[in-house]
Amino acid sequence: MSFEGFWFATMLTSSNRFIRAGTITTDIIKNPNLVLQRAIQGLDIRETITFEVSTGPTDATLNGGGTANISFLAGTQATITTLPPDGKAGVPNAHAAVMTARFWIETVAYEVNVPRLTAPGTLLLKPTMPKESQAPTPVFAITSPPKLPSEPKKILVPGIQIQYSQMVNLNFAGLTWPHVSVATLVPTGPQPFTMT
Repeated sequence: MSFEGFWFATMLTSSNRFIRAGTITTDIIKNPNLVLQRAIQGLDIRETITFEVSTGPTDATLNGGGTANISFLAGTQATITTLPPDGKAGVPNAHAAVMTARFWIETVAYEVNVPRLTAPGTLLLKPTMPKESQAPTPVFAITSPPKLPSEPKKILVPGIQIQYSQMVNLNFAGLTWPHVSVATLVPTGPQPFTMT
């Protein structure tokens, strides 16, 4: 089996798994941003900062789009600097012609259940996430209030998450292929919050 055949068989097997689980649908293929919308369902988003970056318009007169191609796309050093024994120059695997990305930096009010506190300190706690949300669950470093003991309570804690939608147009095999990436991210470390 060729590399291309192996890659296609692997992708087909992986895709079938996602299709059976219902995580890839025709609607998502038509509009990948549905993944972002589903992630924030039920979340209490209090503030959003949005910005977009682009390497240039797709109809730019200059070739390249300002995108730095990774080594796999650019090909091996031998294809760039030397001719192979047959005298024919190698070609890149693909060319990233243009890239656009939109980012949403969101402040979310999360509900966190804090147990009874009797001594000063910091607890690592996760919020209660809405059942319909598919967003990752953040962790908070909750510092006890100055007045103790503190009875169990539910508090609202502001946290940050970032969503992005990115599209890279890849030119290969004589065609332009859009490569779309979407994600919802929260910090890997605990977000600090001090109770008052």
